[in-house]
Amino acid sequence: MITLKELRTGRPRRYKSPEEMKIRIDEYFLDNDKPTICGLTLALGFCERRALLNYEGYGKEFYDIIKRAKLIVEEYYESCLAVNSKATGAIFALKNFDWSDKQEFSLSEGFVRLNITLPALPEVQLKQIDGSLPLQGVSQPFTKQIAAKEVVKAEESGNKEDCT
Repeated sequence: MITLKELRTGRPRRYKSPEEMKIRIDEYFLDNDKPTICGLTLALGFCERRALLNYEGYGKEFYDIIKRAKLIVEEYYESCLAVNSKATGAIFALKNFDWSDKQEFSLSEGFVRLNITLPALPEVQLKQIDGSLPLQGVSQPFTKQIAAKEVVKAEESGNKEDCT
């Protein structure tokens, strides 16, 4: 019976062990004070960036090594921002590492229901609100003056319904 491994065709892997790849990655970072993903890809002998990223799927060891290398490159771009906040190249590169310079809100997944419990108002305040009890701190003649002015304004505008 033919196994899945025997059916696989294509170029053999450039790095058979994670340790071998880690040595090359460490050499790249020692020789370059301005690391990039493309520079790392070339130093590892790949012709395209995708080849480097494919190694993340070749097991946990390769995954961890590639993720760490990408994090070192990301840290370099982040340090460029610390030195120069207008480093547009670093901003662009960080966006490729899923950074964002804007806030986005999405309500498509549903709404948030807020249940707010208000304390009950005392009976005195409820009567003040509905007008059956005068407001505290405001004299009775003052409230009558306001009401009288509103009646006069309504009469002047010709709207008799507002007077009742």
